[in-house]
Amino acid sequence: MKLHFFGAAQEVTGTCYLLESGSHKVLVDCGIFQGGEGDSKRNQLPFPFDPDSIDAVFLTHPHMDHVGRVPLLVKRGYRGPIFSTFPTAELSKLLWKDMLSIMQDAEKRDRVPALYDEDDVAKAEERLVPVEYETLAEICAGAIKATFHDAGHVLGSAFIEFNLEHRTIVFSGDLGNDDVPILRPTSPLPQCDVLVVESTYGDRLHEDLQTRRTILRDLVKETVEKKGVLMIPTFAIERTQEIMLTLHRLAENGEIPRVPIFLDSPLAINATHVYEEYGRYFNENAKNEMLSGHELFELPGFVATKTSDMSKKINEVVPPKVILAGAGMMTGGRILHHLVRYLPDPNSTLMIVGYQAHGTIGRRLYEGAKTVRIHGHDVHVNATVTSVGAWSAHADQAKLLRWIQSAPKKPEVVLVTHGEQNASETLERKLRRDLHIDAYVPAPGQTFNLHT
Repeated sequence: MKLHFFGAAQEVTGTCYLLESGSHKVLVDCGIFQGGEGDSKRNQLPFPFDPDSIDAVFLTHPHMDHVGRVPLLVKRGYRGPIFSTFPTAELSKLLWKDMLSIMQDAEKRDRVPALYDEDDVAKAEERLVPVEYETLAEICAGAIKATFHDAGHVLGSAFIEFNLEHRTIVFSGDLGNDDVPILRPTSPLPQCDVLVVESTYGDRLHEDLQTRRTILRDLVKETVEKKGVLMIPTFAIERTQEIMLTLHRLAENGEIPRVPIFLDSPLAINATHVYEEYGRYFNENAKNEMLSGHELFELPGFVATKTSDMSKKINEVVPPKVILAGAGMMTGGRILHHLVRYLPDPNSTLMIVGYQAHGTIGRRLYEGAKTVRIHGHDVHVNATVTSVGAWSAHADQAKLLRWIQSAPKKPEVVLVTHGEQNASETLERKLRRDLHIDAYVPAPGQTFNLHT
């Protein structure tokens, strides 16, 4: 049995793991590389395996660094099923279409060839096989059995348990933060021989739920007092909905003043409709609120700007105002127009609420850049830039360690992935020193032989 790491090894994006068992092969995730110099070329490269040789693809959750190259996989010859949870299937469809639109614009503007076209997306959609949590999926005449468990990261996110050759291997996907407003807690880790675990925040701790709620409340109040603009670059799936729900609760409790709040992201607007459709996946508090007739993602002063014309009209609204817009790493999307307009304003604030990959505008702002280049122009940063790790949808180091310890018996081997090198190596050392587990950080392209 072999496990190949073709992405998210000593880096955060491009997740792609190939598991071989005898003559059978399954792929866990197939995401794009994001943020780094030359990543557009990396995404265009041939796969380091024959797509037609893969028996099945399993998707952990609907983020582009996990599902973004699936239509390309189909374009290049993959013909098997694509297993995911029901929400992941629906949200992946939205992501692929949104990504296609972005790529087509880049093709016209910068002559960067699109990875795939409408036909490839349609064929990928046809191959989706949605399954529920805790339901066994069998492939290769029962030689490989897989179970999806709730990862608590985004709606429908899963860690996947594979049983094959008398061994159990778990792929964590991305694990969720503690005490999130919408989702259920991460399910306990089942007993397994080998664990592949993410480490996005393997070297740090987040603030608690009350702290992140308080920070958001105070930033809205300060924005109103200074008559500025609060810009929140949000990931369309989960982060947007969590912040909208928290703003809803703050407004309902009278903790923030009434202020215009714009959701300036067609993808996030569409994703929110999927959230409303799959409310059965919510935690009890959010589910009960929805059943009692509350509009969880609506509040006074809220406007969803789906069209370009509606987006442009945000400029006509005199501050104070709050703007949520993608992309979350500020690699593109409508947030860039707002950054150009309001980063030079000392009364405005940029609130970073998620991981920012190396090479992105978001990472440069996170690290304190005084000038950033956007749309060919140098933009001076006079606005306040703040980062709230607690709003991340990723588990921090403490949560990762607790989750691993939740297993009835500790894994024999833990392979630490999906993190920058320092984060992965820090978690690896903690696992070895504190939990006495054999842990390793795979190198890009490395293959592990797993004894049966």
